[in-house]
Amino acid sequence: MKRFLLLAIWTILADFSEAISLWDSTGPYHVGYIQQVLNHTTPNDPTTPGDILLLTIYYPTPQIPNTTVPYVDPITAKLAEETFGLSKGSMSTLTTRLQFEAPTLLGTRPEFGNGTSPYPTIIFLPGLGLPCVGYTAIQSELASYGYNVVSIDHPGEAPFIQLPYGGRGIPGSLNESAPEVPRAVYDYRVSDVLAVMSEPFLPSLIRTYGIPINTTHFGIFGHSIGGAGAAGVMAANDTKIASLFKVGGNMDGTFIQYLNDSTPVTDLDRPFMELAGEQHFYGSESSSDSDPTWKYFNNGQSGWRRSFQVNGTMHLDFSDIPLWVERLGQEGTLGAQLGKADGVRTTYIVASILRKLFGFVEGRRLDRVDRYAEKVPELFVLSENRRI
Repeated sequence: MKRFLLLAIWTILADFSEAISLWDSTGPYHVGYIQQVLNHTTPNDPTTPGDILLLTIYYPTPQIPNTTVPYVDPITAKLAEETFGLSKGSMSTLTTRLQFEAPTLLGTRPEFGNGTSPYPTIIFLPGLGLPCVGYTAIQSELASYGYNVVSIDHPGEAPFIQLPYGGRGIPGSLNESAPEVPRAVYDYRVSDVLAVMSEPFLPSLIRTYGIPINTTHFGIFGHSIGGAGAAGVMAANDTKIASLFKVGGNMDGTFIQYLNDSTPVTDLDRPFMELAGEQHFYGSESSSDSDPTWKYFNNGQSGWRRSFQVNGTMHLDFSDIPLWVERLGQEGTLGAQLGKADGVRTTYIVASILRKLFGFVEGRRLDRVDRYAEKVPELFVLSENRRI
């Protein structure tokens, strides 16, 4: 009852405010979502409470939305405004067309009739200190093309996480300035995925919500430390789980696991794609801003690999944040942290090339990635390995 009352209140507030759509998906489906709390204790966790994970699953739905909902909860909105210098109340005007617990594609076509999906299930990992909701546009865009996207929040890391179904809100407790924190976050990015994949949550979701979901073929990608975590999951010692991931991607993340260049690089021998902002300067060994971990990681790979620079972008352009600036018409303190690229255009390009990459798991050729990149002037090839 509390959950439905909360949704009703949010809907009313959205209707009475100057609602601004964060992102309008371009795929053939609309987008539903569910959330589930998974009990899992993380060893040596620098965050509190350290005993739960929050899963958000974005999925395709045939149902047409008849209203909008707030993009983020009120506390997250207020914290974002204060952190990034946005005007008071502005974040509460951002809305989405996402539908909570909307009907799934189960039974709509023969390929969805037996509880599975022809599309790989995609795991998403956020950057350090950012909640997964801060990547709603890319995740919902993928879902609108048929993918189930499972994002994993580690409550206690982001400034605030609102648990579903009337649950409590969890404030952030992570001291990001502590030198040991980045490695600790990387470690639990990997362990979080392994925990999720070890639990019988996928069959449970199929039974509970009727989501046709692929439980044998997965893709994984992430932003910043989440991108490093994606590679870490594919290289995990638990080979049974690691082998389920057929393809991976890193959006502008330093491979923190290889900061010490004496650490042996694991050859994934599976397709992996990297997207870099202009400030990454990959390959510019004379630049103090270059990232040696990309060269070190890439030199250890024998499988198909591509590294693309997205011209005009900086690190935060791979999240929803540039859309905040454009939709709200204000920069606040974000101007120096974003590139000159158009946020809508960048989001579309990133989501589109990810779709070409994940299409490999559906049996499509990876040269679709190259053909797409050749048509997009913002994409610049930094390095490649053409073995398929």
